[in-house]
Amino acid sequence: YYDSSFIQLSDKGLNLCMENIRLLDSLCRLRKINLTLCVHPWQIQVMKQDTCDYYVRRWADFCKSQNIDFINLFPVFINGENPEAAIKKYYLLHDNHWSEQGHLKVAHYLLKYMFQ
Repeated sequence: YYDSSFIQLSDKGLNLCMENIRLLDSLCRLRKINLTLCVHPWQIQVMKQDTCDYYVRRWADFCKSQNIDFINLFPVFINGENPEAAIKKYYLLHDNHWSEQGHLKVAHYLLKYMFQ
């Protein structure tokens, strides 16, 4: 991910994802369904402590250009807490999926977000 030679492959994947999100957004608009795109950090991104990295910027710019709601969950996990402790607490061991505590953390954040 942080190897510059990987960015070209990453961009290819992001462009494909963005095209699919455009299609999904078109379908949602036809059905009068609001679409929100949400990004969250993997463990390596938590270790890097960057709340607005390359992927966040690309998705944020895309959503803005497409008028799609966007939620950046990076600050939920990157917030001054020790990154190793945060990973142990909020992620499954050697996995980028959240633990029960991680799901609770995101649920609390999303509840506040939805009722602002």
